[in-house]
Amino acid sequence: MAFDLKSIYSGSIERPNRIILIGEPKVGKSTFASQFPKPVFLQIMGEEGIDAIDCAKFPVIETIAQFQESLEALCGEHDYKTLVVDSISALEPIIWKHICKRDRKENIESYGYGKGFNLAETEFKLILEALDYLRNQKNMEIIFIAHSKIINFNDPAGDSYNKYEIDCHKAIVATLQRWADGIFFAKFKTLSKSGEGKFGKKDKKAIRTERVLYTQTTGAYPAGGRGKLGELPFELPLTYESYQQEIKNLTKKEF
Repeated sequence: MAFDLKSIYSGSIERPNRIILIGEPKVGKSTFASQFPKPVFLQIMGEEGIDAIDCAKFPVIETIAQFQESLEALCGEHDYKTLVVDSISALEPIIWKHICKRDRKENIESYGYGKGFNLAETEFKLILEALDYLRNQKNMEIIFIAHSKIINFNDPAGDSYNKYEIDCHKAIVATLQRWADGIFFAKFKTLSKSGEGKFGKKDKKAIRTERVLYTQTTGAYPAGGRGKLGELPFELPLTYESYQQEIKNLTKKEF
């Protein structure tokens, strides 16, 4: 194709979404992802919790070669609509092991000066390219499940504070966040309940009552999105039905 004035076009293009689902332990990240249309899971070693979920899944992946074989299999004929990688937090050390074996290094720190983490990021970008192929050629929505960790954030414009972050090295976190169309944070919504304490004083107890999905950041956790994913309500119940209904509502507003 010649890139000239005649090649210019306008209008939006609808593509399957690329989603990062971060969350607290046991909040139901995998269950939520399993509610998407016709999902198939790439279950990474250490993430066998989806054994309890009735969904399509590849055998437990222990090596990068097995991960690549799974992606190659999905390049063939099938009717799956959603690919779930569970999880990037478990996949990262497998990437480390792969490049260390390739380069005959004892561990990821053996490269020195952060070079090993940069090489891991390069390897991860190749994985994202393969996932983008499935998105563009097989019309598959891609979901990366990620564990969360708490880090201290030094705000150059204000005070330092603790925040949730994806439990991976910062190089992969940055690459993943740039790639994603939507970043969502799942957590237990904590409510306080007043009761009688000692000596007749009121006492407050924290109670977990709801599992919710946050679609926009507050600074306490990463979240946000492009297009419709950036226009979702700030908080949703952690169910696909609620999520999909809001997507439909946004679609109706366009007409």
